[in-house]
Amino acid sequence: MIPNISSIPLLTSAEEVTLARAIEAGLYAEHLLVAGCPDYATTSELWAVRAEGKAAWTEFFQANLRLAAHIANRWAIRFRMETDDILQECCLALGSALMSWDWARGTRFSTLAWPRMMFAAESACWQRRSGGQSSVWWMRAKSAERRAWSPPRPLTERDETASRVDRDDRTAIIKGRLAQLDDRGRIVIERRFGLRDTSTTYTQLAKDLDVSPRTVKRMEERALAAMAADRELVAA
Repeated sequence: MIPNISSIPLLTSAEEVTLARAIEAGLYAEHLLVAGCPDYATTSELWAVRAEGKAAWTEFFQANLRLAAHIANRWAIRFRMETDDILQECCLALGSALMSWDWARGTRFSTLAWPRMMFAAESACWQRRSGGQSSVWWMRAKSAERRAWSPPRPLTERDETASRVDRDDRTAIIKGRLAQLDDRGRIVIERRFGLRDTSTTYTQLAKDLDVSPRTVKRMEERALAAMAADRELVAA
């Protein structure tokens, strides 16, 4: 019978390693019992090591039930579900993490167990929310599809001419603020506004700077915003 979860003390790093080593020894003893007893150990000794490994497993598992309950309760509240259903999935993930954790790497057990239990709880919530009619992967795909990033539209001739509107009125102010920009921002502003020679298109600047035309447009917008004393200086 499992005692009250809140009464079970948490494990220290050294205790986790000790229990993990006992579990490994118990598993190895169980393997030797099946494969045949070696000369250096008797059957009774192997059974004793196996029993110690099982006890270590139980202690390790129960000591982390508080973490599993916390994660299950967190997701159950978010999805308005029963905590017990989600807790079962977290316990399965906890057991899987316990089998996979390598204590020799020097990391704490929670580093592996936390993300596994979080993923199991979230997957269980989505599965129950869908009523079992669709897989959790389908639900994830639909959610990702709604949040999918759409690529920016190609620049048109209208974009090329839009930033030239009222350019003459702003050129004098822009010249006085070029010192605030970095080298690439200064080049973009000078060539786009014709401060050196004639104005240059986004496409030509993109070839010279080895970036995309859309990136040049963003660089221009950031540079104008950095120089702007008010919103009227920022190109649309």
